[in-house]
Amino acid sequence: MTVPGGSDPVADSKCVPLDIFGENRPSQAARDYVTQRTKSNATIEQQVFNINVSSTLIDLWSGPLSYNVGYERRKEKGSFAPGDFLERGLGRSVPITPLSGSYTTDEFFGEVIIPLIDPGRDVLLLKSVELIGKYRSVDNEINGRANTYTYGMLWKPFDDLLLRGNFTEAIRAPAITELFLPQATSFQFVTGDPCDSRFINAGPNPTVRAQNCQAFLSHYGLTTFTSTASLASIQGVSGGNPNLDNEIAESTTFGFTWSPSFLEGFSMAADWYRIEIDSVITSLTAGQLGQSCFDATGFNTADVPNANSFCSAIGRNAPGSASPGQATTFTSGFVNGRYLDMEAYSAQASYALDTSGFGRFVFNYTGYFPKKLTLDATGVNPNPDVGEIGYSERQHQMNVAWDRDQFGLNVQVGYMSAAKIDVLANAESRDILGVGSYTIVNAGASYAVNDSLRLRLVGINLFDEEPPFPSTGGGAYDTLGRRYSVSFDWKL
Repeated sequence: MTVPGGSDPVADSKCVPLDIFGENRPSQAARDYVTQRTKSNATIEQQVFNINVSSTLIDLWSGPLSYNVGYERRKEKGSFAPGDFLERGLGRSVPITPLSGSYTTDEFFGEVIIPLIDPGRDVLLLKSVELIGKYRSVDNEINGRANTYTYGMLWKPFDDLLLRGNFTEAIRAPAITELFLPQATSFQFVTGDPCDSRFINAGPNPTVRAQNCQAFLSHYGLTTFTSTASLASIQGVSGGNPNLDNEIAESTTFGFTWSPSFLEGFSMAADWYRIEIDSVITSLTAGQLGQSCFDATGFNTADVPNANSFCSAIGRNAPGSASPGQATTFTSGFVNGRYLDMEAYSAQASYALDTSGFGRFVFNYTGYFPKKLTLDATGVNPNPDVGEIGYSERQHQMNVAWDRDQFGLNVQVGYMSAAKIDVLANAESRDILGVGSYTIVNAGASYAVNDSLRLRLVGINLFDEEPPFPSTGGGAYDTLGRRYSVSFDWKL
């Protein structure tokens, strides 16, 4: 037999047949032939020099004006060596590329707290008011200089209630991996390949997609198209980008904390968040490239394979070939996307009750209610996540704990509302659109043997709740089922 390219296959003289038909059937020699111990080394090094001064600048009518100023120099350095075996791709994965890089930042910062009301004065609805200001100048040797700042206010109308609000502009410099990861082989799916008959009427703008896909079908001489790359991965290259810019984030927060004096042990808080990140750093997948290609309004119908930069990043079989239009390769990596837009509410409440004869009870509640989480990595097809698996619109967690003398018990209940698999999907592109709600119950018990030793028993997922069908977990739901653990704390 001759393999493509004209050469003849050469058998490995060390090869030992592997019998996989039955338990314990593979010989040790066969096991040794197909297994290999590998050793990879990852190193992260950070050097920080920081000097700062805190004091009172002046005494105002309302109290001391406090400040903090300083300088920080930071050097980040990282490296990863996969080892010769993995670097040559001799295992089950593609070759893994070594990585190394470093950068240095110089930062000057200052903070100030300005009291506007003397807490000792009895002013109606003005128990205290403080203004907060923060500023930081960052000079990164790769990304240049950037300035960040925060301003906000804390207002106590009376002792039981604190109102707060602030605005922040911040940056995030690219990580070493995002900057310096070498181009390496990658296998990915062109998920939801747009001109596939199953997906051609989907997307953020189905009309645009259908028009562009009609040009695709005409170019490749097709009347309909079923993508193989949406179900079978293709080989491409992906890696870092040393030309990445900083992410720039603007965030606004308003909230309150209420601790009523007439109900000792009770407090509640609620907050609203809005975060907008420009130039968000993301790694484009082959699926995102394919979708952005055909969902873009800028599409050159005269040159379909290179209709825009996203189309050019995916190689396809030529017209007239055995499988015209099928994706065969791609080029991807880290880029500065358009934006990430996030909005959410959160709420917390707690109540601690001490009784004379029944011990101490503690009740805690946390609620999280995302309203918006949209990533636009390409400027073509924003991807909203709220309402999808992992981003349910209603997320609750309740904890109840009791302790008396040496004994302690606690129960935790978590709830996530029903979710969709893809909020942009429809009945034509997906058979099952979503999953049901999910509730998990955990519990624990503890016993203090003495002041130094405490024993603990924990039960996780007591009712053995499986992820809602057809989800397989994906980090949002417990996949291991009911389980227990025993541990102890020992203080010397």
